[in-house]
Amino acid sequence: MPCCSPLAWHAIEEELCRDYNITSGFIVSQVLVDSTAEKLGIRRGDVIDFQDIDCSTLSQLEHHLLSLGWGYLKGMHLTADLKVEVHNLFDSYRESITFPVQFTDASKQLVVS
Repeated sequence: MPCCSPLAWHAIEEELCRDYNITSGFIVSQVLVDSTAEKLGIRRGDVIDFQDIDCSTLSQLEHHLLSLGWGYLKGMHLTADLKVEVHNLFDSYRESITFPVQFTDASKQLVVS
């Protein structure tokens, strides 16, 4: 649960953008306990910038991710790499992370003999 109201968080986002000259990416407002993001060290206030993807809104990012799945269903792409750069503004470092995404057909059964 966020520690402040959406309006207050918006003011924090604007301040972070101004103070750190952020021109693209998504500011993390919440990280769930025991999530993959938490295990990777992503924290509230970090900025995640997707590389090789032209998206400036969450809707555009969702569209891109759905298009990867649609491509798999059409037999086009079985794997994809999502490259992101995580900017930790409070500790002043950045880290590049590549998430290999592999699509599988859950209806296929693996038979081991």
